[in-house]
Amino acid sequence: MLCLSVTVVVLALSVARLSARLVALEAKAAPEPAPSVRNVDEERAARLERERDDLRQENLALKKAIEGVSSDSAGVGASESRQLRTQALSEAAQGRYQDARWHLTQAVALDATDARSWWLLSFTHLATGSYREAGEAFSRALQLGQRGLFGPEQNPSLRFKTREEYERYLRGLEEYVTAHPEDLHARTLLAYHHFFERGPNYAQALLVEVLQSPGGAEFEPARTLSAEMQR
Repeated sequence: MLCLSVTVVVLALSVARLSARLVALEAKAAPEPAPSVRNVDEERAARLERERDDLRQENLALKKAIEGVSSDSAGVGASESRQLRTQALSEAAQGRYQDARWHLTQAVALDATDARSWWLLSFTHLATGSYREAGEAFSRALQLGQRGLFGPEQNPSLRFKTREEYERYLRGLEEYVTAHPEDLHARTLLAYHHFFERGPNYAQALLVEVLQSPGGAEFEPARTLSAEMQR
């Protein structure tokens, strides 16, 4: 990744230098006040034009190279993100939630559009007592299009080492939401967990409360989750 970033910077600097040379050539070729304009040597003018054309072609080639390197960089980021996510899943299964959170944080830094990594990151934040961050990560996953959230295999309790641990972390989230009702992200996350723990009707009731809260009517994560539950 570092090599790709350095390459982009080098290419960008080359484009800047070529652009400066083009400007200088344009200034040389610009018409001067009469009567000197009539005395401009035609051969010199033709040579300057050829140089401008060559520089334009080189400039265009460098810009295309930058686009190619940037595309390669994005692909590398997505690939590394998936590898980090796989590693984090293994760590979470062992109860190493701090390590899992670290690697998922790195995953979304490499590929901020990876909805599944954001979804999993919300669970590691939950396990480490970062309830506000847990809610925000879950909302981010919804905004990025994370769907298929309600199959049996998606039960959040499966992302934790033991059922007892999960219940303890969920109680912590409930206590946080009680103390911070203004945190709509965390309340939406709680509704998602209770879809599995207490059933869809209870979860929908929690989402209705979110949407009826101050500022909740247009709170998109809750609206999205509610719509997904009803499918």
